[in-house]
Amino acid sequence: MGVSFDAEGKFIRCLVTGELTFDDFVRSFQEIVTHPEFRPGMDVLWDFHGASMARMDQAMLRRIASHLREREHLRRGARVAVVVTGDADYGIIRMYEAIADTPAETFRIFRTLAEAERWLRADRGGGGSEPPAQAG
Repeated sequence: MGVSFDAEGKFIRCLVTGELTFDDFVRSFQEIVTHPEFRPGMDVLWDFHGASMARMDQAMLRRIASHLREREHLRRGARVAVVVTGDADYGIIRMYEAIADTPAETFRIFRTLAEAERWLRADRGGGGSEPPAQAG
């Protein structure tokens, strides 16, 4: 998993490739929050284009949600854009969204990087009026 910061400093980009494990997620989250450019509440783009979510079952999704709940103070006010391509992956992320119940952040799922980046770069005053992508 690769972590980088948007050139304009507006959001963190997490490129997920291969099979995602809980330990990978924890390491990446730690890399994000200890990075010198990180600010609490910073927006995040999770790009799952090259990832396999085959091992992401409910138990793993609950562990991720619990891990993030314990660190809510670092995420409060953030916008989180998740990019997936397939219907199965879309469903897994929707399941995470239901399990996580993320009041600390605004969470949206997109089908393309361009849509996600546009939402993250948009003025927050506009509320990100674009609706989340639908499974299709």
